[in-house]
Amino acid sequence: MIARRKASEQIVDELMRMIQYGQYAKGDRLPSENVLTKMFGVSRSPVREALSVLTASGMIESRQGGGSYVKAAFEGPVLQPLVDKVMDLKDTLYLLEMRQMLEPGAAALAAQRRDEQDLANIEEALIRFRNVSSDDKVIGEEEDFAFHRAFVVAAHNPILLDIVDYVSKHYHRSLAITLAQNVGLWRKRQQVYKEHEAIFEAIQEKHSDLAKVQSRVHLEKVWEKITGSLPK
Repeated sequence: MIARRKASEQIVDELMRMIQYGQYAKGDRLPSENVLTKMFGVSRSPVREALSVLTASGMIESRQGGGSYVKAAFEGPVLQPLVDKVMDLKDTLYLLEMRQMLEPGAAALAAQRRDEQDLANIEEALIRFRNVSSDDKVIGEEEDFAFHRAFVVAAHNPILLDIVDYVSKHYHRSLAITLAQNVGLWRKRQQVYKEHEAIFEAIQEKHSDLAKVQSRVHLEKVWEKITGSLPK
């Protein structure tokens, strides 16, 4: 039986171990939720949370007709950094709720208050994110975070910046999950870059309302991506 530390996290670890050592190969169907609850001696809730994390990370996928299938095995260096950063999907969604409240306002303030150095810093971060977005083997969470932090800095509100820095660990772990879903998918990676570029252009033009809208649109798309990956 799974000990009561954080049941969903331990289930994630155990299922990843099973996949890593070949008990479940790429394309195999995992046991049903009912079987997993009996296997781990837990209720259905932590099993669903664990499957949600693995789905969001790109390790497994839900298919029409039901069931979860192994989507990616430990075949190379691309997936391993993500495995080290797997987190409870609920935390990802909690962070997104916070970002939806904070970042659109920060983008609007950045459009109003940014100076030329701020703009140069945001653009530099955007270019770095563009570069990693062109490399299908790089997740790019560091560059993504640097861009968002750059326009929070440009808002010239030290309290906002303190909040972002305080939860930066959660930012990085959340971005690792969301961006990893686009590894190998050039069109989706470019779409995410374009969303960032739209935020930058609004800040560049000092269009605060548009900066707020573009930030909100970007975060809504992230929300849709994560909730859309939840097991049905």
